[in-house]
Amino acid sequence: MNYFDMIKSAIDTVDMEQVNQASKIISEFSHLYSPLVIFGNGGSAAISNHAVADFTKGIFEDAEDNLFAFPAISLCTNIPLITAISNDIGYSEIFTRQIQYLNLTNAVVLAISSSGNSENTIKGLEI
Repeated sequence: MNYFDMIKSAIDTVDMEQVNQASKIISEFSHLYSPLVIFGNGGSAAISNHAVADFTKGIFEDAEDNLFAFPAISLCTNIPLITAISNDIGYSEIFTRQIQYLNLTNAVVLAISSSGNSENTIKGLEI
């Protein structure tokens, strides 16, 4: 199987109903100006950072009425804070502690994970 076929196969496994449901939730909260908090590990951390750019500047610039723009925050950007939490408390707490410290417990959360099994990502969703 070549790379293109592998990508196509992966895309075919995406449940579009879940994607549409997530999009609806994000859209509803955007009108309340509730922040969107995004996080993930490894490559998913890079995707989280890129998504913040898309959700803020990209959507704001593209929206005709700018009503869809809202604050988006990646919990993957503050390396000193991430390493301090990891060292002093534990890596499993890097997202939960940031959510608590930044008072984001009522925010919309988007966790990005290829496995869905990372303890810190699961805890971030649970808080």
